[in-house]
Amino acid sequence: MITSIYIDLDGVLVDWHTAACRLFGVDPADIEDKSEHDICGHLGIDEDTLWDRIDQEGEDFWADLDSYGWADQLWKGCCRIAPTCLLTSPSRAYFSSAGKHKWVREHLGNTRDFIFTSNKHLLARPGRVLIDDYRKNIQLWRQAGGIGMLFRQPWSTEGLLVGQVIDTLLFLRESTRIDRYDENGKVLDPTVRARIVPLGA
Repeated sequence: MITSIYIDLDGVLVDWHTAACRLFGVDPADIEDKSEHDICGHLGIDEDTLWDRIDQEGEDFWADLDSYGWADQLWKGCCRIAPTCLLTSPSRAYFSSAGKHKWVREHLGNTRDFIFTSNKHLLARPGRVLIDDYRKNIQLWRQAGGIGMLFRQPWSTEGLLVGQVIDTLLFLRESTRIDRYDENGKVLDPTVRARIVPLGA
């Protein structure tokens, strides 16, 4: 019942959080409460200050971000299961897209399967899966009819680890029983729902 998979970049494949903290001389390990997706609150700054400092680094900030150790496993695993595309939000600076493109070429090869938009939910359809570390993106995706998998990070501890993501995707791909889905393609199976609906929605 999977038609395609969309993977977020920052926070799922790329360690944006650490790089942003270090621009302000902060070690992410020193942030005691990481439970919220709120880097400005953690750093004690406003959004303009954050983005102005990142913009000073130009596209190299985005191109030189470190990948997470599981990035290759997750990307290749998803690509083996269904057509897979990167779905990432650009920053307010135009050159962030160029920097992300460079990162993709460096770490994932010559794939051209990526989409830049802050309105990810506009691509949601039954059978389309979004893997993202941001609760709001997952909520909007599910409300639009897609299957959302919250990725585990310190700010999304109820999310799925890489192995759980791959296992759940394999189950969804191999399951063709009609009674596992409603008329809109949403998963009914309670075991699987416990994994892909961590928000209780």
